[in-house]
Amino acid sequence: MDDDDEIRQPDTWEIITKYFDENGLVQQQRSSYNEFILQNIQEIIEDYKGQIEVVSVQQYMPGQKRGGERHKVQVEFGKVRIAQPKVTENDGRTERMLPYMARLRKLTYSCQLYVDVLVRKYMIGPDGGETLGSEEQCEKLPLGKIPVMLRSEVCRLNMKNNKDMMDMKECPQDQGGYFVINGSEKVVLAQERRANNLVFCFKKTFGKFSYIAEVGSQVEKGNKPPSTLFMKIWNRETNRCTVCSYPASGARPPASTRPLRFVRAAPCCGATCLLQSLRSCPRGWS
Repeated sequence: MDDDDEIRQPDTWEIITKYFDENGLVQQQRSSYNEFILQNIQEIIEDYKGQIEVVSVQQYMPGQKRGGERHKVQVEFGKVRIAQPKVTENDGRTERMLPYMARLRKLTYSCQLYVDVLVRKYMIGPDGGETLGSEEQCEKLPLGKIPVMLRSEVCRLNMKNNKDMMDMKECPQDQGGYFVINGSEKVVLAQERRANNLVFCFKKTFGKFSYIAEVGSQVEKGNKPPSTLFMKIWNRETNRCTVCSYPASGARPPASTRPLRFVRAAPCCGATCLLQSLRSCPRGWS
């Protein structure tokens, strides 16, 4: 096909068919789960510093002098580790778990999460001063279990060929993307949402604003909700000013949206200049 040829509807279907032949129907499900299990869990712990503090409080005891020493225990979570699915038998033996075993035995196809924990013990004196008493590093402590999505990177079916799939009593055409919970197959419905850290411009037909631009500002790593910034241009017939609405939290936009700033309108090129102003418009915006 030449560059000047018009794209026809059969051409679009050929592209769509090629995409699904390479990625399958559930690639977005597996990719989302892999990002959560391999990155987001660790980011959630790091985002909240991974620290828990427990401070003892003196209780009233008859005849006991108040104002003595107290204790404080600080627990800090570190690296998260993920084990492949296993099952523990009644006699204590641990064996690998496959999806067909979970279906037949009414089990949940899940994996164990482990975390490194650092425990510090402090002594608090009568004056409030803290003295480190002991420090203990514990590795691979059980944190909990989480269901495993079939054909994900932590699943035993990952990267298996057709022969291996048949040896594991699975259909070679099964693309995964679902869970086995108590022997039943469950799927999480995917939801679409607007991408963050991108500028979206909308033209309004009715109302006092002619154009509206908005961007959801969110840090690249972490679990904090996005902050939305709006910029609105009044209709030319009524006014020529721009209204800028900053988020109530006052958080600064991340690096990808940092050029955003308060601007005032000039009689120029409407929505085009509004979009350019978000990246330093050269036509009279400041």
